[in-house]
Amino acid sequence: MANVQEEAAARGYVFDRSKLGVIERVPGIAATEGQLAYEWQHLLRKLAARNPPLAERWRDEPPACHPLFVVGPGPIAPWSGDDRGPLLGTRWPGPIQGQPKD
Repeated sequence: MANVQEEAAARGYVFDRSKLGVIERVPGIAATEGQLAYEWQHLLRKLAARNPPLAERWRDEPPACHPLFVVGPGPIAPWSGDDRGPLLGTRWPGPIQGQPKD
């Protein structure tokens, strides 16, 4: 996988490598197959509303996951707000402090 500087160069940008800190490997982030499937279906629902041809193109594709995530068996995470989880009918009340609004 390319780092930020390599990706910038490949796209024709000038990137000052001195602005980056030390590049280190980090441990993988655990994710479950159930959560990955849920997120994929959530994305496909959004695409169906916003870009139906793209949704159709991706409809039968299996979800791919960034290599930082380590996917294993398991259900949807309880924080996902899915109707199978404890957050039924709830929505996040607003942006996290310091985060931009959508």
